[in-house]
Amino acid sequence: MTVLNINSNSIICVIQVLTESSSVPPKVSAALSAAEDARCSLEDLLQREQHISNMLHQHLQGAQAWMDNLGQTLNQVNTIEKHMKYLQCLQHIEELSAAVQQCLMTSSVWEAIRAVDSMAMLDTGLNQSGCSHLQDFLQETLHFWHKIIKDRLASEFEKLLTQLHWPIISPPTQSLTPTVNSHEITSQLELLVIQLLALQSSDDLISQRVLASSQSGPSTQPVSSGTHLSQAPPLCLPIQIMLLPLSRRFRYHFYGNRQTNSLSK
Repeated sequence: MTVLNINSNSIICVIQVLTESSSVPPKVSAALSAAEDARCSLEDLLQREQHISNMLHQHLQGAQAWMDNLGQTLNQVNTIEKHMKYLQCLQHIEELSAAVQQCLMTSSVWEAIRAVDSMAMLDTGLNQSGCSHLQDFLQETLHFWHKIIKDRLASEFEKLLTQLHWPIISPPTQSLTPTVNSHEITSQLELLVIQLLALQSSDDLISQRVLASSQSGPSTQPVSSGTHLSQAPPLCLPIQIMLLPLSRRFRYHFYGNRQTNSLSK
């Protein structure tokens, strides 16, 4: 009986092993089938990708001519915009110049000074521009109108200084009684000083350009201390005008063969 039990158990184990071994091939087959489906799907995707890539390449080749034409058109538009800005700037300069002329004809000095100041600001804005001819035209126009306004104000200022007995280089021989229109002279003097100070910004700009142009040229002479003094910021316009008669008197007495031009005196 014992032998029979052992044999029956062995037979059962063998049957279980055979059953399990017979169930493995269907799983492998399913895995292989899934792998084959994945391979087919991948090949299909690769074919679609290649087809789309070919279509895109053909489209880009066909659009290259359009892109070239568009690039040329954009360059032309950019050039036209530059020309338009150039002409607009030139028109603005002409308008400012006409405004200064009109203001001077109507004795609107303040408006003329504002227009000249606008020219100076425009000149500063064009400092980094490559439009050299436009810069030269603007600087010449600015210098032209600035000189006219400055000369007119300086002439009126000198007349008032003469009425005030400037320059006072010695004590007066007789007492200076105030004139009847002293209040009017004072008001005019104050107005001219304010207007000259308002013209200072454009005057400084012109002075800086003159100094820069004089320094840009080659120079073989050594730099002296007087050169460093000449590079100092210029005095304000009212002071410059007030110093003119003193400078003329100094040159008259201490230049040339004058008797006063002597170290002993």
